[in-house]
Amino acid sequence: MEPCGVRYQYSVIVLGDATVGKTALLRRFVEGTYGEESDPTVGVDFFIRTLALGPDAGRRVKVQLWDTAGQERFRSITRSYYQGAAGALLVYDVSRRPSYLHIADWLAEARIHGPPSGMAFVLVGHKCDLQGQRAVSRVEGERFASAHGMAYVEATARRGVGVEEAFVELVTAIHARTVALEASSSPSSLPAKLPPGVRITERPDRAGSTPGRSSRRAGLGCSC
Repeated sequence: MEPCGVRYQYSVIVLGDATVGKTALLRRFVEGTYGEESDPTVGVDFFIRTLALGPDAGRRVKVQLWDTAGQERFRSITRSYYQGAAGALLVYDVSRRPSYLHIADWLAEARIHGPPSGMAFVLVGHKCDLQGQRAVSRVEGERFASAHGMAYVEATARRGVGVEEAFVELVTAIHARTVALEASSSPSSLPAKLPPGVRITERPDRAGSTPGRSSRRAGLGCSC
């Protein structure tokens, strides 16, 4: 049976150094495509996808996905989006050790500038198909994720492996928090308790059910 509509809407931000493949992951997840060449993200790009989670798929969830620039010069723009995010995907390139070492900085920044209620996190070791160039072991990634209370997924946008798992893992964690909050709150008190990045509609929203990329972009023009 086809899901009847959308009740839950979540905002998710994707963080990590420049060129770790954040945009490639998002395009694979939202559009099912992959390109070897892509322009650097300037500021923040915006994607949307609707998911049906778990065996009880009668209600879909709409996910707003923010693709952030990893360059330092756009960091002030990126920070402005932390406050409105319910969760974050932390991405590093398994073939570039510095991008892994910087994950601790991205996590700390998200926690400082994020909502007071906190965010859900998933750590992604991207480009895991580059086994001959690997500079960060899977064990290291798993150890970091475990130490910080988050799931760890290895993925490759090029081959389409682990991408769906990473995003679904994050959205599932956000959804579990939301459902628990909803169950423990009265209808009148729930709106005031919802954290930033979470919206529950009274009626399922039939609009925006088609995966795609928004034309909205926040940035400072050309990155050249």
